[in-house]
Amino acid sequence: MDEKIAKRSREILPEESPSQKKKEIMQHEAQDWDYRIDRKSWPVGRIMVSPKIDVIGKLNAKLKESQKQLFKETCFGPFLDMKDIRLQHQLIHKMLLREVMQPNYNEMWFRIGEKHVRFSMEEFCIVTGLKCTGSSDISEHVLAPISLKTRYFSDLRAVYKKDVESVFLNLPNSTNDEDVVKLGILYLLSSYLFTTTYAKQVSDSTMRLVDFDESDSFPWGKELFNTTFTYLKSALNTKADDEGIITYRLCGFPIAFQVWIYETLPLDGILCEKIRDSWPRIINWTTDKRIMSSQLEDSMFDSFEAKSFETCEDEKEAPYCIQMFEEASAAPTHDNNKDVVDPPARQRKKLSAAPMCNEPPNVVESKEKEDSKSHYNEDIINRLTDVQIKQEQMLHEMMSFKHGVESMIADFRKEVIERFKQISSPKAGERHLDNKVDEKGSEFKSTNENDVVENFDNEETDLDSPKGNEFVENVDKTIDEVHIPDTIVADQNMPGMPTKRPHKPNTLLQSPYLLNYGSSSDVPQSHVQLCAFEVGFIAPRVADIDSFEKWYREGHRPNKIGNKFIKRAEKIVPAFNFGPITISEKQWFHDLRENDATLEDTHMDVCFYYLRKMVKYSNTINLRVTTTDCLFGSLIRKIFKTISVDDNAIADEVTLLEYPLGDYMHCNTPWRDIDHVLMPIMMEDHAHWILGHFDLNKKCLNIYNSYGFRIKDRQLVEDVQAFAVVIPHLLVNIGFWKSNLVDGKEHIEPLDVNIIQHLPQQQNGFDCGIFVIEFAKHIINQTIESMPNPLDCSTARINLAIQLFKHGFDKQRNGYDTDRDNVARKVRKARRLKRGN
Repeated sequence: MDEKIAKRSREILPEESPSQKKKEIMQHEAQDWDYRIDRKSWPVGRIMVSPKIDVIGKLNAKLKESQKQLFKETCFGPFLDMKDIRLQHQLIHKMLLREVMQPNYNEMWFRIGEKHVRFSMEEFCIVTGLKCTGSSDISEHVLAPISLKTRYFSDLRAVYKKDVESVFLNLPNSTNDEDVVKLGILYLLSSYLFTTTYAKQVSDSTMRLVDFDESDSFPWGKELFNTTFTYLKSALNTKADDEGIITYRLCGFPIAFQVWIYETLPLDGILCEKIRDSWPRIINWTTDKRIMSSQLEDSMFDSFEAKSFETCEDEKEAPYCIQMFEEASAAPTHDNNKDVVDPPARQRKKLSAAPMCNEPPNVVESKEKEDSKSHYNEDIINRLTDVQIKQEQMLHEMMSFKHGVESMIADFRKEVIERFKQISSPKAGERHLDNKVDEKGSEFKSTNENDVVENFDNEETDLDSPKGNEFVENVDKTIDEVHIPDTIVADQNMPGMPTKRPHKPNTLLQSPYLLNYGSSSDVPQSHVQLCAFEVGFIAPRVADIDSFEKWYREGHRPNKIGNKFIKRAEKIVPAFNFGPITISEKQWFHDLRENDATLEDTHMDVCFYYLRKMVKYSNTINLRVTTTDCLFGSLIRKIFKTISVDDNAIADEVTLLEYPLGDYMHCNTPWRDIDHVLMPIMMEDHAHWILGHFDLNKKCLNIYNSYGFRIKDRQLVEDVQAFAVVIPHLLVNIGFWKSNLVDGKEHIEPLDVNIIQHLPQQQNGFDCGIFVIEFAKHIINQTIESMPNPLDCSTARINLAIQLFKHGFDKQRNGYDTDRDNVARKVRKARRLKRGN
C-alpha cells in the first residue's frame, strides 16, 4: 500500500478509560478501505458454533460402495473426500477484525499486511463446490408429499437433527440405496453444512428438497452462502461485556470461510495441512489443531504475504462454476484471478444491496490519478443514467397517480350529487342527512347542514332547478380548484438530469402508500402515511438485519428465565409508537422473534393494524379487505352471553357497533366498502390463536387453524359460534343487512362456519400467532393457495421483528408522525365529552 495512503491523517480520539473500552467496541468514521473497526478498539472474541467434526467419517463408514457411488454422483459427492477440519474460532475472529470498509455489501474485504483480499459468493462456490447460481424457488414442490418423512419419521411430530442422525446411522442393510443416499444427504445438511447453535429442528422444506429428484439443480450453495455471509457480516456488531469480550454465533458453514483463509494465507504447516491439490478446494485441507488467541499475534498477520486466489481453467469448467463465471464474464466487475490488490481500486458491483459509500483515497502517482479520475467519471455517468431511469419511472408513477386522483374526484362529485338528491327528497315526516364527515374522514364545508335542511323544506329541490344548478356549479368550481400538473418538467439546464442532487428521503418514504396531508385535513402538515409492512413478501435488507441484530443483542441473555434482557438494556427509550400501541420493552421483540414464545394481544393488534394500513394505502392490492383487533373478539364473546336472552342488547354495545361503521379502530374502513374482514381470534378454552375470515358476500365465516392434530374441527365450530351469531345481529342493528321474517317474527340467521383444510401446520405449541399473521398476509395478497408448506416460522418471526424495528426507529430518527390515522373526528369528540362527564 502506498505510504501516503497508509499514513493519511485520521482524527485522534480522546483517551478512553479502561472501563469505557470494555463496555463497547469503538466504531469510527471509516472511509473506504479503512478498517471497519478501529484497530485500537479490536475486542477479544468468543464464537458460539457447534459443528460435528465426525459427520464425514460417519457418512463414509455407513455407506456401502454402491451407495458411495450414488452419493458421489450428487452435488454433495465431493464431501465424501473431505478430511476432518477442526473449526479454529480464533483464526476466524482475527480475520474478521481485519475487515475493511468498501462499496459492495455483497462482498467482504480484509487487509492482510499491505494487501487486500476478497471473500464473496464466488470464493465460497470455489471452496465448497456447491452451486451458487439459479433460482431457489420451490413453490411448485410445496404441496408434494415428503416420502422420506412418511417412511422414516411418521411417528414424530417434529423431526430434529438428532432424529435424522439416529435414523440414518441405524438404517438396516436391506434399505434401498436411493433412500440411504437421500438420508445421508439430509444428515450432511442438517448436522454439518447448515450449522446452528439453536433451532435444531429439520424443516419440511429441507426434507422436501432432498426428496425430489431434481435436488441437484437447486442452488444449495447460494442458500448456504447467504446464511454464512449474513452471520459473518454481522458478527462484530455485538457489544462487549463487562470483561471486554464480545460473544457471537456463526451459523451456516463457517468452515468454508476458514478454508478460504487457508487458501489466502501461508498457513500450510503452521495451523493446517494441505494434503492434495484438487477441487473443490475444501477437500485439499485438514487440521486437528486447536488455536488459542495468544498464538495469533497481530504481528503474525501483518507479516503475511497474501496469496492470489487463482482459478485454473479446468476448475472454471466444473459444473458448479460454469454459470458463475459465465455471469461474471457477461458483466465483469473485476478480474476473477486478481482478488489480491494493492490497494483495491474502487469497484462497485451493480447489485441492489450495494450501499453508497465515500469515494476511495486518491492515488499519488499521476498515472494512477488519471485512471482514478476516469473510473470516477464513468461512475458519475452510470449514476446519472440511473437517475434518468428513476426519473422516468417517477414520471410514469406520477401520471398514474394523477389519473387516480382524477378518478377519485369524479367519484367524489358523483357522491356529492347523490347526497344532494337524498337531502332534496326527504321521506314524509323525516329529514335525513349524513354526517358531514364522510367515510374517508374528510369534511364537506361548503354548505351548512341546518341551512340545507331549512332551505329545501320550502324551495325547489330538483337538480335541474336554479337552486340545484347553482349547487352543482359550486361543487364543480370547488373540484376545479384542485390543481394537478399535466407534466413534470425537468431542469432546463440539463434535460433529463438534475443539476443538483436533491435531498434523498428515507427509504421508507418511497413506499407505494405514501400520502402527504394538506391544510384541510385533520392531521398536521408534517404527517405522512407510512406502513411497516410492504405489499408482497419482501425479505429485509441485510443492512436492516444487521441494525436490528446489533440492537437486539445488546444486553440479551438468552438463557435467562423470564425477562431475557439485563436491566439497563430492557427499556426502549424513547418507546416505539405503533399506531394504537406503544412498545417500551425489548422483551416484546424477543417474544415476537424467538420460537419459544407465544404472541400476545399487543403483537396481534400491531401486526393487524399494519396489515389494515397496508391495504388502505396501497394501490396494488385488489382485494377489498380490512382487519379487526383483539378487543373486537372480546366484545363479541361478551355480548354473545346476553344476546340469546335479549336480541336488543347489542344496541347498547356502542363500541362494538363502531367497528363495522369504521369509527373505532385506527386506519379503519367501513364494512360497507369492503368484502372481507380478517380477525385474530383467541380460543377461550385452548389458549390458541386462529384466524377468522368473514366473507360478507357469501355470509360465511372461514376459520384458519394451524394446529389441526390438536384442535379438532368440532372444537373450532363450538368456539367461534359467538362470532357466527353476533356478527349478523351487529350488521342488522346498524342497517347493513336486513333480518328475515319467520312465522311473523324477526329472525337473524347465523353465519355458516367453514373450516379451511390442507393448511400449513405448526410444529410446536408457540407459533400459532405467527401462522395467523401469515394466513392474513397471504389472503390479502391473494396467495393463500400457494402459501409455503411447511411455513418457515423462524424466518417469518425475524422478518416481522426487523420490519417493525426499522419502522419504529425511522419514525424516531426522522421525526415523522406516521400513525395518526385515528378514528373519525365525530367519534373522538364524543369520547372526549363522555370522559369529561
